[in-house]
Amino acid sequence: MATTTVFFLCVTTGNAQKSNARGLTDEALAQLMLGNFATALSYATNAIKADNNMALAYAVRGRALTAAGDYTGAETDLKKAISLAPVNARRGTYYAFLSYNYVLKGEDKTIRYRATDSARTLLYKTTVEVKPAVALEAYARALVEKSDLTDTNDDAIAYATYAIDLAPEFALAYALRGMLHKRHTDKNPQHYEKAVADYTRALAINTSYYDAFIGRAEAYELLKEYDTALKDYDKAISLNPKEPTGYNWRANFFINKLDYSRAIADYTKAVELAPKEPAYYWNRALTYEAVGDFGAADADWLRYKDLGGKNAPSNTTRQEAIYPASRFDASKAKFIFEKGGASISGRACSNKEGQVYYAKWISITLYPVTPYLEEWIDLRKKNKNKNTSVFMTQEASKYAVLIQSNENGEFTFEGLAPGKYYLEAYFDFTVHKTVNVYDGYQREGPVMVHYWSKRHVQDNYDERLQKFVEIKQDGENVKRVSLTKKGGGGCFGL
Repeated sequence: MATTTVFFLCVTTGNAQKSNARGLTDEALAQLMLGNFATALSYATNAIKADNNMALAYAVRGRALTAAGDYTGAETDLKKAISLAPVNARRGTYYAFLSYNYVLKGEDKTIRYRATDSARTLLYKTTVEVKPAVALEAYARALVEKSDLTDTNDDAIAYATYAIDLAPEFALAYALRGMLHKRHTDKNPQHYEKAVADYTRALAINTSYYDAFIGRAEAYELLKEYDTALKDYDKAISLNPKEPTGYNWRANFFINKLDYSRAIADYTKAVELAPKEPAYYWNRALTYEAVGDFGAADADWLRYKDLGGKNAPSNTTRQEAIYPASRFDASKAKFIFEKGGASISGRACSNKEGQVYYAKWISITLYPVTPYLEEWIDLRKKNKNKNTSVFMTQEASKYAVLIQSNENGEFTFEGLAPGKYYLEAYFDFTVHKTVNVYDGYQREGPVMVHYWSKRHVQDNYDERLQKFVEIKQDGENVKRVSLTKKGGGGCFGL
């Protein structure tokens, strides 16, 4: 009788533990979907303690560890989840998480693609058209469809949308869709606006969602809403002041604004919080070089290499920072901020072999022409192809107006005062073409036969577009300005 009593007690305890593990796992998943990674990690860990065969608990903890930057720990947990998962779709979900972890880790492509292929095979085991049964699997499909962090496609957005439709409070899915819009290959500002909307919705669900503030800040930055972007970076840091990534992101923001001193301060904070992360030393070293502090840069490059960094420049390839010798005179540049009734409109483009390529969605900067600016431009000409970088002072760089071209490469600067202006932009584009290639010859009796074939090739270009424009009187509208590479053709009527 005593033996029977012990047996039932063991069964009851085991069932209770499993029930508790399921409850903890459900809560871990709920917190993960809200973007509360630390809380999800805690619940998942407790679930595993209660039942170490709970595949979903390992998967949730693995995804949370990925978010925390512990890619090795995440890999261990996700592989454990895969080994325990009995259902194809669930295993596919965990492979998708593993693939995403490999992307962030910078894992070898062969290993990453193997995980991605496994995810696709299992998630789409019936037919590709069949939609996932649960929101988590839809989210996983969105991860699988996203090839890497700088590229995206509409299928991934569609699956993220489906995940949201299944679970309207799925903050993590909103954040993923926001990132997909932000990284879309079509750099239409509408994608950036959609990204802001998605991150905002995620923050409405979870007001303390650190990653959503960081993501929205970058989207605002892409929309040139710099003040709003900085507020989001500041908010993210205030939510988690011990997380180094926020300081690194804000430092990158300051770099784009040419505010090197504040960038160095933030990179330094990131280094203090994560002294074994080589990327932060890399970023700070480049910034030190930009301000000409090569001693500090050398120290950072040395630490970067000690931590396993492999891309440190040698002293022979280092670029020397050069600035105009003359002093910037703000009084000669202030007319760019004076309210006037004139405008400059035109189109940015490049001409290759008689074909016009419009520079859509590129940033175009308008500078007031001053002796300092002319010296800066002249220095760049003289030091072309040398190991030098020519910079403006931070003060001089603030006297400029930045806009974006539209889908046809068209742009307009409005509300300008009379004066001489300099327009500049950078245009990266690819030209695809078919060429005839000589493959050799063969003698056939008395006749020599020559063989040719057609090959598809592509040429990649990175051009600086520039143009001087003068507004002679208030109210003048300078139109049909062609912003091209110096010496290139026009953008109209070709």
